[in-house]
Amino acid sequence: MAITLDGSSPLFYDSALPAVAGAVFLTILLRPAKRRWRLTTLAATGFIVLLSGRRNVWLALVVALVVVLFVRSGRAKNLARLAVGGGLLAALVALVSPDVLDAISKRVLSSISTANGSATEVATTQHLDDLRYGWQYALNAPFLGYGPNHPPLPGLAVQQGTLYVHNEFLLDWLRYGRARPGERRCAHHRNVHAGH
Repeated sequence: MAITLDGSSPLFYDSALPAVAGAVFLTILLRPAKRRWRLTTLAATGFIVLLSGRRNVWLALVVALVVVLFVRSGRAKNLARLAVGGGLLAALVALVSPDVLDAISKRVLSSISTANGSATEVATTQHLDDLRYGWQYALNAPFLGYGPNHPPLPGLAVQQGTLYVHNEFLLDWLRYGRARPGERRCAHHRNVHAGH
């Protein structure tokens, strides 16, 4: 079975699970204290991050690693831990499923190619279009937004249901504007308690 890492698995639809796994992975990897399940947890969280197919989580983890290397004392020790941990994870992934490393490199390269205009990948193009169109729509209604039940706007990737863009901050701005910050909390509270 070929692994595509397209982010379509229900387990990884949202970035929350791989983001939490990435935070756990980073914390355990850089903690000097010995823990009973350390290697198992590192492997499990590393697999979740890699198999998520969520490029934003991968990028955030890389940025966090770089920041940690420069902020924490003992940079050489941290770098050695990262190198050993990353190498072991890559070797384990390559042994268990060689397709994963190839799928990850294809996903990253296709994103870079789409972002610089030399290729097109539908998911990346839709995300970039959402950002571009969403930003313009937000500037057209900066204070009051369009409302939480507004139908989709032309040019956005999702054209059914209610207004949606692939960026939480921009989505909130489009729905609620900047002048109604309390409405988002009230709407979220109503949705949570109504079971949505």
